[in-house]
Amino acid sequence: MAGMLGGNREPTEVEVRRGIGARRAADALRVALGLAGDGLDVLPADIERLAADGVLAEAGEYRGHRLFDAAACAAPGTGLAARVREVVEERVAWTGTSVPAREAAAQCGLTQAEFASAAEAAGLPAGPLGRWARSDVAALKGEAGAVRSRRTLGPRQAADRLGVRGREFEYLVEAGALVAVERVADRPAQFTVRDLDTVAGRADLGWAAARAADPRRPSPWRELAGPIAERDAHIHALVTELRRQGVDAWARHRAASDRWTLDWAPGGAPTADEVAASWRTGSAECCWRAG
Repeated sequence: MAGMLGGNREPTEVEVRRGIGARRAADALRVALGLAGDGLDVLPADIERLAADGVLAEAGEYRGHRLFDAAACAAPGTGLAARVREVVEERVAWTGTSVPAREAAAQCGLTQAEFASAAEAAGLPAGPLGRWARSDVAALKGEAGAVRSRRTLGPRQAADRLGVRGREFEYLVEAGALVAVERVADRPAQFTVRDLDTVAGRADLGWAAARAADPRRPSPWRELAGPIAERDAHIHALVTELRRQGVDAWARHRAASDRWTLDWAPGGAPTADEVAASWRTGSAECCWRAG
């Protein structure tokens, strides 16, 4: 109705009476057609559908809400009456063979965002009312495992999934058995569920001993990245290389946990990823070079 009025003037009470909102329009049509006796209801979504089909006229809008022809809803003609029943029956049939988005995602064990992404990749669009056909949901269940495997976890969550302490998890990363797939500034490294489950299936790692490791004693995985002497020599070589390039670097060793900590002063220095890359290659030649 705003389009029928001059400027931004709000409609008068008489003008508003000519149009009613979707909820009242649905109630009026249900009563006028006696649908309650047939066990049928008319919903606001049905009113939107009737308007889109061009069989129910709009009467403007009021405060952002669409208004519909009140007279037509109170005394629908033959064409409108027939179409109302068709629309209602189609909706009832559709809701019987479909589920809402939240339920569809839950059936697949996915978040709604994951489900929507998987559906888009499979070329399966949502149907009316934002609902999904049960057959499409069943088809997507086969893809759900792959979607879940692409989820990422931080170091603590990843260690919990593997059933090991943080110390043992760090040894896995240090040895290259696990490689982070996502690094964002000021956020922990991320590891995919697929990679975690893959490494968990490696029988050669001795999982029972690692999971039962006494934190007060050296880890059974302390030489996973190579002999201790070789590792220590590489740490010293990295520090020497960084210092040669003008970086104030240092390393500390904790005997209780048998862990080295390599650190350096900020400002023109390499990133943690660059130093980690040189460690994985087993070379003291850092990927970073002073500019």
